[in-house]
Amino acid sequence: MNILVVGSSVIDLFLEIEDKNHIKTYQDSILLKLGDKIPVDMKKITLGGDGANVSVGLKRLSMNTTFFTFFGSDLFSKEVEETLRKEEVKLIVEREGAKCSLSIIFNFDSDRIIFSHREERSHDFYYNEENLPDFVYLASIGKKWEDAYSKVLDFTKKNNIPMGFTPGSPQLKENSGILIDSLKNSKIVFINREEAEKILSFRNISYKDDIKDVLSKMKTLGMEVLSITDGLSGAYALDNNENFYFIKSFGEGAAERTGAGDAYASGFLSSYLLGFDIPECMRRGCFNANSVVSKIGAQEGLLTKEEMDKISKENPNFKAIKI
Repeated sequence: MNILVVGSSVIDLFLEIEDKNHIKTYQDSILLKLGDKIPVDMKKITLGGDGANVSVGLKRLSMNTTFFTFFGSDLFSKEVEETLRKEEVKLIVEREGAKCSLSIIFNFDSDRIIFSHREERSHDFYYNEENLPDFVYLASIGKKWEDAYSKVLDFTKKNNIPMGFTPGSPQLKENSGILIDSLKNSKIVFINREEAEKILSFRNISYKDDIKDVLSKMKTLGMEVLSITDGLSGAYALDNNENFYFIKSFGEGAAERTGAGDAYASGFLSSYLLGFDIPECMRRGCFNANSVVSKIGAQEGLLTKEEMDKISKENPNFKAIKI
């Protein structure tokens, strides 16, 4: 099974404020004093980005993975490329612009704030490899993403290649026809509950405050299988036979939540492509997500196939249920 992932790569810089007396919290907000000099602890610099995370996740789970991505020419870009090659992910790289995209992540006890810079560039897509992929996974791309998305869609339609899809913030800023076409032509879609409700609002599709209704209304947009994560509450899925499933989160506590959704997607997708049923795909997605949030960064905790099989065997009672 050869998988082509298309998406962005970024550098994630994790910081933590050392002296909490410099901040005040109010409900779901924090207050900082202008002019203050705040000591921070640099916890880690890691590779990130939806496409990069899923590529590494799939490769560690023994899937042959090619990653089409976008690099600049700065030191961060070189570090990203070197890290991906060490993971033995095959790369197809479009180089434009000078800088690598960057996220600065401030952790606060049980939550975080992310300052995100996405380098503005014209994103393209092409595929000149000798053998076609068996499956394409389309992830988030930064500003000026529409042309690349359209070319990926044309490529999958022309060659009759099934596609998986996870939209990102740039794609969810507006009611784009390309976004809806991507959902319609996907065999499987990974999304969180807030994003699903935003898409339904874009389409003026009314829905109840009930996850089964959200799943049902989203699935009318055309995908065969829909996965919706809901943070610490767990994850849901609706298959092509209209079966609804729920699974709770696996494990307790988290060092850092960045990359949990991508880890869940790579655990789920690799299992799905190997022929496992949807409940088992959900189990393995949860195992992968829990391993990632136990570490700082989106990739350090990604499981290998051997580790995944071991955890699955040790936890036979952790199961998805039909709802």
